[in-house]
Amino acid sequence: MENIYDEVITIICKTLKTDKNGIDENTNLFEDLEIDSLIILEIVNQIEEKWGIKLTDYPQLLDEMETVNSLVEFLKNIEKGE
Repeated sequence: MENIYDEVITIICKTLKTDKNGIDENTNLFEDLEIDSLIILEIVNQIEEKWGIKLTDYPQLLDEMETVNSLVEFLKNIEKGE
């Protein structure tokens, strides 16, 4: 099973239809990748499905999506029940 970091990278790359070159834990999803709101929503939808969560239950999710690392840490905390 992939770890959370790999799963997040896979979701981002699949959504952007790109490979992971240039995407790492410090990549800013909004600035570095210039992802627009429709792409963010697609990523959120995939995260919701993968982790069985709803954005309405975790409105801070969008704030935590600034970098890949902050998103991964957020998802780790959810898995721990925090």
